[in-house]
Amino acid sequence: MLTGPAATDYTVTLASGTGSITIGKAASTVTLTSSTPAPFLGTPITFTAQAVSSTTGTPTGIVSFYDGTTLLTMAPVAQGSATYTYTGLAGGAHSITAVYSGDPNFTTSTSTPVVETVGSTPDFTLTSTGAVTQSVTPGKSATYTFGLQSQGGTFTSPITLTASGLPEGATAVFAPAMIAPGAGSATATLTIQAAALNAANTPLSSPVRAPLLPLSAALFLLPLLRNKHLRARFGRMPRTLFSAFFLLTTVAAILGLTGCGSGAHDPNSTKTYSITVTASAVDGANTTLQHMATVTLNVQ
Repeated sequence: MLTGPAATDYTVTLASGTGSITIGKAASTVTLTSSTPAPFLGTPITFTAQAVSSTTGTPTGIVSFYDGTTLLTMAPVAQGSATYTYTGLAGGAHSITAVYSGDPNFTTSTSTPVVETVGSTPDFTLTSTGAVTQSVTPGKSATYTFGLQSQGGTFTSPITLTASGLPEGATAVFAPAMIAPGAGSATATLTIQAAALNAANTPLSSPVRAPLLPLSAALFLLPLLRNKHLRARFGRMPRTLFSAFFLLTTVAAILGLTGCGSGAHDPNSTKTYSITVTASAVDGANTTLQHMATVTLNVQ
């Protein structure tokens, strides 16, 4: 007589007499793995339970997933494995196990626990990934690149980018303007457009005005030369000395008038600006997360 749950899989031929044979179940082993051992609140976690035989064959049946002693779900075994994706783990440490139910050919088995440590804050990093110092001329633009990386799992909330410390009249454009949740990393570019020169900061056209300065000075001094009191006072002065005095006075007037334009913009000067890029996100607990990176812009 052949008995046991797997008896139908066997044929027994007896040489003589009678007897009984009992076919037992083969042992099984179930192994549990997690897609994200250190997730943040709301991060999807996929658990995979792999059931294997200690001999031959592929186990079938059901796998139950537990958080401690709390049943999370039961999933069917297909081709030896069962999966379960969960987003509801609270903050803190969790001991997750998978229990294989067994089938007619294989015994039950329980996995080694997998510890999930759920963080309450979905943090991320922001770094400059390109040249941190660039130079432009007025009216031109410079482009910087930045990398964002989630610290465990994926971005769980949108991340916005802003720039401060720009030159006067400059504009800043990010691409993309916002990092959407769901990815584990992202790249963003910042394009800074420097303001163009205008009449207010264009250098004075001194070659055009310079020939008029001596004439202006002479016209300014002419009434003084016609004053009889001054002529009487300087009349006793030798002619050569008086000419020298008149020349020096004229030069001083020219230099004074020329100095009036000394505050004009110098096209050869370079101004340096420290640009601060801020990445901001708000998590599920309404906590604002911010990270900053600094780049340098030289406007020549």
